[in-house]
Amino acid sequence: MRAAVWYGQQDTRLVDVPEPPAPGRGEVKIKVAWVGVCGTDLHEYAAGPIFMPIEPHPLTGKCAPLIQGHEFSGIIEAVGPDIDRFKPGDRITADSATWCGECWACQRREYSLCDKCAFLGLGRDGVFAEYVTMPADGVYQIPPELSLEKASFCEPTAVAIHALRKGRMLPGDSVLVIGAGNQGLLTWQILKHSPAHKVFVAARKGMRADLARQLGAEVLDPTEIDVPAEVKKRTGGDGVDLTIETAGQPETVAMALKATRKMGRVVEVGIFEKPAQLELNDLVFNEIELIGILNNGGEFPQAIQMLADGRVDPTPMISNRISLEDVVEKGFKECIVNKRSNVKVLVNCNSDLRD
Repeated sequence: MRAAVWYGQQDTRLVDVPEPPAPGRGEVKIKVAWVGVCGTDLHEYAAGPIFMPIEPHPLTGKCAPLIQGHEFSGIIEAVGPDIDRFKPGDRITADSATWCGECWACQRREYSLCDKCAFLGLGRDGVFAEYVTMPADGVYQIPPELSLEKASFCEPTAVAIHALRKGRMLPGDSVLVIGAGNQGLLTWQILKHSPAHKVFVAARKGMRADLARQLGAEVLDPTEIDVPAEVKKRTGGDGVDLTIETAGQPETVAMALKATRKMGRVVEVGIFEKPAQLELNDLVFNEIELIGILNNGGEFPQAIQMLADGRVDPTPMISNRISLEDVVEKGFKECIVNKRSNVKVLVNCNSDLRD
């Protein structure tokens, strides 16, 4: 079968690889439909290894070269001998995490924080491929009203839900979302249906900011105004209660700390390609909480429901739909070179699965 395999920094190749075997105990084999090109995929391509194991992974024993990709939908092709909650033909999406089930985090169902967590495409072979075999524990059926295309957004939508949950967003809170990429726009759509009092989106002039406005967001452009000063002006001089930082740049984290009120919360969603320097006195002097999140926290049932009932509609965010054959050139390279002209590129891995 065809697959996009990471061999090293800026070296992902579309190659022929063996089709994964029939599923064993606790596993399902999936025919992959749509896969989203995620910022994590781009970070690994441009600056990896970050998550990518170059030594055998402690849970899977796998290491690069590995198939990339983790945000996806598909159809069950076959089930293992002990699986009774899935059958061939079921429409599904899946958590990107595979966990040990034994460590401190797993005992508390915080599977993304498993000591040995192996993410799809970052610890085990991923889904930029025609088929994948994986543990059934993280697989979820999708309802008939949710298309396979929209279902490929379940994982990043779950990340957005997890970020807001970790940030303890309360009715009446004011919220700043920094970044209008895929993660920022999904977060905005969830907040649009929340009891938040005021929500701002910080984004530079361009296609992403324009899209945020089309989706109803109040956009603040940091190239035109002092965002923290403007936020404080519009919140009675205090700053926002909660900031969700999705851009993953030192300057945007600094913006988040300055725009957040005393004893407020900043949730860091972005992934950094290299160490970042911060003015931690902004954190200390104002007793601000800086909260990191990794992955989606298992918020899949909520994400599936919000996508199925239309509260989150990712369709306007799709910049391009491409075939698996084009994933390196029109997916990875195009998204890096023309980052501000793309929000989400979807890759179709089997041309007969496009609904």
